[in-house]
Amino acid sequence: MIQPRAPVPKPLPRRLSLFAVAACAALTGCDSFPEVDRVAPPLAPAPPPALLPLDALLAQAQVAPRATEETAEALTARAARLRAETAAQR
Repeated sequence: MIQPRAPVPKPLPRRLSLFAVAACAALTGCDSFPEVDRVAPPLAPAPPPALLPLDALLAQAQVAPRATEETAEALTARAARLRAETAAQR
């Protein structure tokens, strides 16, 4: 007579991974939380910032150029040097 087989247990790695997930989920509840009920002290009233005319700000921005002729020449020379190095490596 043939006897029925016992049910095959699930592999250990799957059980172990499920246990690890459950343990991590349980441990997250053990952490202490910072005090969130504490309120920052009120700020002292301050005057609003002064508004400046846009024309004056734009004039200041255009006084000093960001790039000069020397900067452009230096960048052109550097680009040429980098292109030459790249061509030499090929």
